[in-house]
Order: sequence, then C-alpha cells, then structure tokens
Amino acid sequence: MKHTLVITSTVHVNSNFVTLKDPNIRLQQYIDSILFYLKSTKIGSIIVCDNSGFDYAKNKELESAILNCGKEVELLNFIGNSDIIFTQGKGYGEGEIMKFVLENSILINKNSSFLKVTGRIFIKNIDIILKKIDATYPYFQRKNMNPFINTKEVSSLFYSSPVNIFKNYLLTSYEQVNDNTKMYLEHVYYQALNDAHIKYKNFEIYPFCIGTSGSTGLLYSDNLVRHSIKHYLNIVLKALSIWS
Repeated sequence: MKHTLVITSTVHVNSNFVTLKDPNIRLQQYIDSILFYLKSTKIGSIIVCDNSGFDYAKNKELESAILNCGKEVELLNFIGNSDIIFTQGKGYGEGEIMKFVLENSILINKNSSFLKVTGRIFIKNIDIILKKIDATYPYFQRKNMNPFINTKEVSSLFYSSPVNIFKNYLLTSYEQVNDNTKMYLEHVYYQALNDAHIKYKNFEIYPFCIGTSGSTGLLYSDNLVRHSIKHYLNIVLKALSIWS
C-alpha cells in the first residue's frame, strides 16, 4: 500500500513562540525534508501546505525532483490568521494548515487515510514504520513514554489518521490552542480523541526523528541508544494497551 503524506510548512513565521525565524534557513530545511520524503518507497503521494503564502511551485530544485519522483505531489499555500497565531502559538497555525488541507486538497480526498509530518523533521525510519501500519486505524504517539506518567499529550509531530476520524473529531480542535496557558496542540488532540472515545495507538516502530524545533531552535537528534530505549518503552506501552 502507498500512503499519502501531508507536510506542514511556515516559511515566513508570525508567532510569538518561535525561535527559528530566518525564512531562508527555514525554506532550505523544508526543501531538504520534502526531497527526503520524495525518495520514500512507501509514500505514493505528498501534499505540502504552507500557511505563510509561500509558493513551492516556483522552486526550481523541487520542480525537477517532483517531475522525476514518480509520485503525485500537491503544493498548496494560503495566508493563515497571523494575529491569532502570533498570540496563541504555532500549534494554532498547524491546526489551520490541516483544516485547509482537509477542505481544499484534491489528493487528500482520494484517500481514506493520511500521514502528517511537521516540515523540517525527518522520520529516518519512515518506510520501516509504514510496513507495519494499518491505515484504517489512528496512530498518535504518546508524548511521554513513561508508562507510569500520563501527561495527557499525543505527539503532533508525526501521526497517521483515517480522513473521516480527523474530519469528525480533530479538524477544528486547534481553536483551543493557547501557548500562553500551556494548552498546546498535543494536549488539544489528546483531549479531543479521548472525549470522542477514539481508540488510537503508538506506531509499531518508534519514529526516529531528526530535525530542528521551530519553537526552541534545538535539534531533534536521537542516537541509536536513545532511540532503542524509546522503542523498548514503546513495546511496553503497547503490551500494556496504554493508548491514552
């Protein structure tokens, strides 16, 4: 099965909660990320959506790669609600992007499910993960891997969802995001899924993430030891059926 991947993008930042704001650095990181996913053998189509109005279709480096990748690629952009994003945080903007994609993308509505990854983040083992995924089921990774502590968060960095579940239960939940009160998108998605009694689970293989956090400017750079520990905890959580 070939999967559809949504890559979210904000080249020109307008948030009071983001450290990395240089559009040139951000753009190159986004392009590197898109080029990486274009090489995936398990991804059949890619949707890139930018909420700062940046048009990837004008980028020559991407144009050539897209023509030769053998995948369907859709490049979308719009202008998000900059005033609210500035005051409430980038999670609000991320939610707006997903709403725009679900309501405007041609490719998303050709499929019954999709994957989402935050742009500039590389899931290095994505093809291995996708070998073991059931596309009819939602996968939202626990943010905290400690089986004895529930921080009531799911990761918004990388997840998979049936289209109907996302549309029915998560599409507008981002409106509750407010970084000032520490109500992040991770908390909002967790609450929406649990309020709707939606069963979700961790990926069979723990995602190996590399990239840069826009919020802190810090690197996501799991080494093999750290990733192995997280993968073991992931197995424990699944064995205990701790999904929420």
